[in-house]
Amino acid sequence: MARPGGSMLNTEQAEVLGLFMDMLKGPTGDGAVKRERGDKPCWKIDTTHEAAIFSHLNKWKHGEKHDATSGAHPLVHLAWRALAIAWQESQEAHKDWTMDQRGNLHTTPPTISMDADDIHDALRAISEAGLVGSALARERVTRARNRILD
Repeated sequence: MARPGGSMLNTEQAEVLGLFMDMLKGPTGDGAVKRERGDKPCWKIDTTHEAAIFSHLNKWKHGEKHDATSGAHPLVHLAWRALAIAWQESQEAHKDWTMDQRGNLHTTPPTISMDADDIHDALRAISEAGLVGSALARERVTRARNRILD
């Protein structure tokens, strides 16, 4: 199994990652079913991971060895939630994501406040800089500028 930088995993690394990946399938599948039903938000923006870590730890401390839904050990669920938090914290852009009704994530473009003069100036600069290549595009920019001037 290749790693970033082209080096290969040694036998132990490949074994650990393979076993852990198999273990994480339970919580991953369980969460996916709940998200498909609309019971949970997308894991990338879910804010309940930390509380769930303590819930799974508590279940384990009270003797639970298998989750009733997924069959996975509660500490595997805890590990899944910890990895989700680590991923969220490593992604600066996730704070700008929104989720549509189907659970698909989209980046939210920044809101730019411009008045008519700003838009006119921007369109003029685009035209003058030759950033509009086709005649049709130049015509559309010119029409937009003229509408603003009216």
